[in-house]
Amino acid sequence: MIVPAALNNKFSRRLLGFLLYSLSSRSETALFADLLLRREAELWRTSRPRFHSVEECENVLLSETSDAAAWRCCPFWQRKLSNKLNSKRFASRYGVTVAQTYWEGRDPEAMPFSSFPDAYVVKTSIGWCARQVLPVICGRNAFTGREMSHVLIMNHFRQIMSHEPYSSAHLIVEELVGSDSREAIPKDYKCYCFGGKVRFIQVVNRLKREQRWYEPNWHAVRDQMHLAFNYAPAEPAPASLVELIRCADLLSTAYEYPFVRVDMYCGSRCGVFGEFTHAPCAGATRNLYTPYANRVLGGLWKAALEAATEGGGA
Repeated sequence: MIVPAALNNKFSRRLLGFLLYSLSSRSETALFADLLLRREAELWRTSRPRFHSVEECENVLLSETSDAAAWRCCPFWQRKLSNKLNSKRFASRYGVTVAQTYWEGRDPEAMPFSSFPDAYVVKTSIGWCARQVLPVICGRNAFTGREMSHVLIMNHFRQIMSHEPYSSAHLIVEELVGSDSREAIPKDYKCYCFGGKVRFIQVVNRLKREQRWYEPNWHAVRDQMHLAFNYAPAEPAPASLVELIRCADLLSTAYEYPFVRVDMYCGSRCGVFGEFTHAPCAGATRNLYTPYANRVLGGLWKAALEAATEGGGA
């Protein structure tokens, strides 16, 4: 189904999403929304003697040369990869291109702005909200177009890091991938991976608040799939599609769980890793996915889980 933009707004989306979820729940198929909530709960609310705490997994930084045992510290070791510094180093271990890091530290006032290029991103090492990610192009917030002085940037992140859980976070300043034109932020290529394979790619244009889903062969899906953004026209495949899929397949296999979303960007020559997303929008997931998406993605997850169980995996 495709929801007209006039109906897909912040006022009606919650009710519309709830109605669509209610329609989906009549199916006997495992729903993607429910599986996401289950995954979110097991990662962030599980406390057992042989498991590390969330803080131990998320806040302990590792290096590219740390051995496999350090990375796979407990049954829910993937929590380590919610830390963006760890996830970049993990991707680098597998030879996947990551955005260049210009600076990292804990004190916003220590950011050496004079050494940064015209386009860069400032983000916290943990967190999933857009407020913790600030793309800057020629001194302006690339999301809003507003002028962002160095003082405003420092104050923005000082305020964020004065509250939990961000007080223990690091700040990262890195390359704004695909920003050579200095005109726009890059599109997100969100790879929905099941059993170590990309099955769908959600392409998000944040400036237009549009998205479209594609199969790996770049066949455009004729369903909105997700309500957070409006339905976009189909577009040509990116030049680095083959490499992007190869990298997402590789990282999702290394992730060792039946589902993960591997978020990528398309650089001029290759796919560039962004981050791992364990349970996309889990808190609002029952208000986001269309009935078709719930059934198809849920079925892929269930099949990958059964295959992993038969093979002695997750």
